[in-house]
Amino acid sequence: MTFLPAKTLRTVLFDLPLTVLFATYSVLVIMHYVHDTYWVHELSNMEWNGVRRDLEMTYYNRPCTAEDITTQSVSDLVIHNDTDTTRHMLVHGMSLYPEVLSQDTATRLRDYVLFRNANLKSGEAIQVLSNAHRYSFAISATEDPIVSQALQELGTNQRLKEAMEDIMGTNPAVIELTAITVEYGSKDQVWHADIISEGSPLKYGRSFFPSYSLFVPLQDTTTEMGATAGCPGSHICGQHAEELCQSLGFPVSGTSTWKTGHGFLMNQQAFHRGPGHYDKHAKSRVMFIVTFAPRPRERSESRLIGMGGSYSTKWDMWGHTMEDLARAPHVMTFPWAQLRALGLYKLPRTDWGWDYITVVSMRIANQETGFSNDDLSIFLENGGFSFVPLFLHGTGETWDVFLFDTLARCKRFVAKCNVVAMAFSALCLVSFSLFRYYRQRQNKMNGTDSHQIGILSVWKRACFRLFLTHGTVTLIAILIVHRVNSSFWAKDIIGGRLYTSPFLEVSMSAQRTTFPTRADVLIETRLSSEYLGSYNRLMEVHPGNEEFTRAVKEWSPYFQSYAKLAPVFQERIADSVLTSLTGRLLIQTPDGSWSVLTEQETNEFTQKSLLMTSNQMMAVLFLKLKYMRSDCQFVTSQRIVSMSRHQCSQFLNHLLGLLFTRPHTTAPLAMVPIVLESKTSCSLRIKSTLPSTPQDGRHQTRTKSYYDSTRLPPLPNKGNDQDDLSKSWIMEGDIVESKFQCKYQEFYRGYVERVNAENLYNVSYEDGDGDMNVPVRCVTTFIPYQVNELVDAVKEEDNLLWFQGYIHDIVNKEGDLFDISFEDKEIMRIPAYRIRRFNNNTLDFEEGHRVEAKFRG
Repeated sequence: MTFLPAKTLRTVLFDLPLTVLFATYSVLVIMHYVHDTYWVHELSNMEWNGVRRDLEMTYYNRPCTAEDITTQSVSDLVIHNDTDTTRHMLVHGMSLYPEVLSQDTATRLRDYVLFRNANLKSGEAIQVLSNAHRYSFAISATEDPIVSQALQELGTNQRLKEAMEDIMGTNPAVIELTAITVEYGSKDQVWHADIISEGSPLKYGRSFFPSYSLFVPLQDTTTEMGATAGCPGSHICGQHAEELCQSLGFPVSGTSTWKTGHGFLMNQQAFHRGPGHYDKHAKSRVMFIVTFAPRPRERSESRLIGMGGSYSTKWDMWGHTMEDLARAPHVMTFPWAQLRALGLYKLPRTDWGWDYITVVSMRIANQETGFSNDDLSIFLENGGFSFVPLFLHGTGETWDVFLFDTLARCKRFVAKCNVVAMAFSALCLVSFSLFRYYRQRQNKMNGTDSHQIGILSVWKRACFRLFLTHGTVTLIAILIVHRVNSSFWAKDIIGGRLYTSPFLEVSMSAQRTTFPTRADVLIETRLSSEYLGSYNRLMEVHPGNEEFTRAVKEWSPYFQSYAKLAPVFQERIADSVLTSLTGRLLIQTPDGSWSVLTEQETNEFTQKSLLMTSNQMMAVLFLKLKYMRSDCQFVTSQRIVSMSRHQCSQFLNHLLGLLFTRPHTTAPLAMVPIVLESKTSCSLRIKSTLPSTPQDGRHQTRTKSYYDSTRLPPLPNKGNDQDDLSKSWIMEGDIVESKFQCKYQEFYRGYVERVNAENLYNVSYEDGDGDMNVPVRCVTTFIPYQVNELVDAVKEEDNLLWFQGYIHDIVNKEGDLFDISFEDKEIMRIPAYRIRRFNNNTLDFEEGHRVEAKFRG
């Protein structure tokens, strides 16, 4: 009767603590191994830097004007049964879905949110713009039955679910779950987008995944109560649209009321704001917000979370999907929610969403909201990790350094604890052995017969228990490491296929690049993969493409008898389409810039479009082959060796060529007007007849720009006052004037070496200097110098002093040699590269002017 309690006491006091300490140490060792072997590389892959921004553009930095705001009426945002929800979202960037929550559920959820507002604990409140009289907190799916019921209604709303899957793909992930309350007295927020354009899927469709927030009012909301205001169409703005939306944005309530439970689904790139609450007799405005995004791909995901967002949700709500909302009480509860959020385990018949560890890693890699260096300082000032003693907190100015140092300190500390515990256990065992030995000798001397266990047996049993417990923990640790090493996640990181750039082997194309306008027809070559969802249709809603599509549909009936048409007649029909356009036909080059098609390429591409419009089977085949070719080029899980990639693209290009081969001939009709440039690259290049840009621009005369019958002549020259859109007609090789480094007022003549999709220019000056990435505001079309024009000139080659003077005479027809009359009446013959335009404009700023400034100088 005394043996069992003693055994239990030994287990509780010795075996269990030793096992727990060793298991803790093993976990920390595994974490250290994963950090050094995988996480460091993953973090590096996730970093969004200038090199990736330059290489991974899939659209362009589109400036917005009033004509880009798609509607001024709330009724145009309402989704009906026959609405193409994907196109509606692509056009407006926002949609209204009636009755996504029932009146009763919304009312009860509102009461719960108000109760939580009054009982928020320290650290639970979320800061929002214009925070006074606004309350926000993250909601857990199962913290109250009414929350689960509301999520179930959203998850089972068939119209909403179908729309979400059309826009984002099957079973989209949930990435935000929160509530916001606005009381009387709150002020207007500024117009803003939740995701910044520099890190958005609009411009980088293969580098960032899109996200869509569903705002659900929990009471009837009027304009005076601060109904959310939206700016339809602003989601395509690559540049800031605050002023535009200030005058053209409008509240979702319109002129009446935003009804309880009606959902407002908005692309997080769209500009919006929460107006102030100005009706002192009205209720507080309470909003329930759920944000969705496409699920991560099972293998070789390249997309990051959009930059600039707050993504307010509890850590254990990460990793879930829309289907989980319908079963929230069963799959979004302890412990399954926590295991899913950490990326460790998901229940059968469920899908992975974006887990907490992955999202935090993305935000740490790019110092996003909540994970900047300043946020780390605030975190440490507030006590750091509540479950880690202060002396174990690491040091470091960045989160990754801090976390690793904390891990290393904990590991060392637990290792010391293991050594101390083992030493103490050994000491106790020695003391017990000595005590047992003494008792045995006493018994022997007293002649007492004893059957007590020998000292050697005590040590053997102790060693066996230690081997059994620590061996089991070690075996489990080895199995865990093996499971990690054999996971797709680990293999893709080691293979360089996870969160890396999808655009490998990108080189500068030989085509003359230009900057697109909204009137141009854009032919993309960097999207077209099924997993990109609605962004495959992004070009459909580009204004120039819409105009082209309408013209093609108008003329396609005449093209239905394609096999019987003479080639000359086919070309005339294509010409009829092209003459109705107001813009150019541009194709995306391998490095993401845009180049003008030649006249022949333009005509052939139009014929192909006419043929596919009149033949739906051919259109479907073309789309599937195009998806396959894009996957071959950009989907990293299929990248094996360079030769395989090349052969894959070459074979699919051949199939596309066969698809458009003319009947009774072997001549293909305009596949896509792109071909593989070389056998060492899978990049697609355009066949070009354009002249190459001269390398020596010092004494260069103006290169004649190429214009064909399918594009307008260049816009009228407006000198230094031309706007950004007129500058879009500047092409690579054109003679321009540019402000050196964009920080001096003088304009120097040179030629454009490159135009990229960010509307930045590489300029080579005639004096041998050059500039990279010059903003459009500092570049202007060159206007030939005129007699009597005031200029600056360098008198002597070796003396860089500039003197004012007037052009006395233009010496030659090329316009690169001038007689300059200086203020001292001296007349000298000066070459063009030693002349610059005199600029006497002053910069007079007044309060309220919109400017750009360098932070802290």
